[in-house]
Amino acid sequence: MNADYKILVVEDDQEIRDLLVEVLTDEGYKCRSAFDGLRATEILGEENFNLLITDYKMPRMNGMDLVNWCDNKKLNVPVICISANTEILKNDQNYKKSHLTHIIKKPLELDKIFFAIDDVRSSFRIN
Repeated sequence: MNADYKILVVEDDQEIRDLLVEVLTDEGYKCRSAFDGLRATEILGEENFNLLITDYKMPRMNGMDLVNWCDNKKLNVPVICISANTEILKNDQNYKKSHLTHIIKKPLELDKIFFAIDDVRSSFRIN
């Protein structure tokens, strides 16, 4: 069931990025990863994804700028954002207008990631 669901993981911390890709792949998801938002835009220009999981604070392009880029390109992809400081995101006015569906506070708890993915899969339909 997960084999056709593609997730792009965008995280500048290699340890967290590798962990997310590993556990998601173990669950049967197809995953790609990027070390920052700018690299993610290159990948998103080449492939379609069902879900984007991104860190907020990254070099070259942060997570909210990436979300805005996706919205400007009319990419209909839901986004889960992970951040040590979730208040920054909640106060960002662009957050309310985007496909950002969940904000998860670091340090990561994998059960929260899986809950968010299940929630997105059950409620977000790509038109």
